[in-house]
Amino acid sequence: MRNSANSKGPGRPPRSEERRLQILEAFERCVARSGLEATTLDDVAREAGLKRAMIRHYVGNRDDLVRDAVEHLSAEYLSRTAAGLDAEGDAIGVDALLDYFFTGDFAFGMREQAQVVDSLLWVAASEVEACASLRGMYEGFAELIRKHLARCVPGADPDPLASAAWAIVCLADQNALMLGLGVSVERSHELRAIARSLVDSLR
Repeated sequence: MRNSANSKGPGRPPRSEERRLQILEAFERCVARSGLEATTLDDVAREAGLKRAMIRHYVGNRDDLVRDAVEHLSAEYLSRTAAGLDAEGDAIGVDALLDYFFTGDFAFGMREQAQVVDSLLWVAASEVEACASLRGMYEGFAELIRKHLARCVPGADPDPLASAAWAIVCLADQNALMLGLGVSVERSHELRAIARSLVDSLR
């Protein structure tokens, strides 16, 4: 007879994936609150409301946890950004695009995710899979921007357009980091103006 406690409804992820997600999200909250170095498996277990042994069972050791968290966070961050831009509509203009990245949700709505990404960046330097995940996330941001700019600036040379998209990603990411450090919002508007000049140069 099938165990109803382990059954899942249509479209519901398996229990093991639910537990894994629960653990990864708890780890991200711990890192956002205390930093990577200060976060232990015991901290994650308490945050997740699970026994430490379950962390090892569903994810593995601390290195496995860090690697999986980078992959999960990268995918989540990119997915949320894509959804945020889609919410603006397919015909999103240059101003709305730059607003989103410099003074909107990317800058202010994902502070916790940005803090965790910054904490995990040093791991990526020595961990091949983590490096690939984070690099893929930033390349994904750039591709989202490039796609919208290509429509907003028809006829733009593809190479300068791709370079501008990458520059905007780098500016927006560092802007989000600086805002988290308490830098004035006015700086966001200054960086947005620089990004706008990059777009204008494509015309």
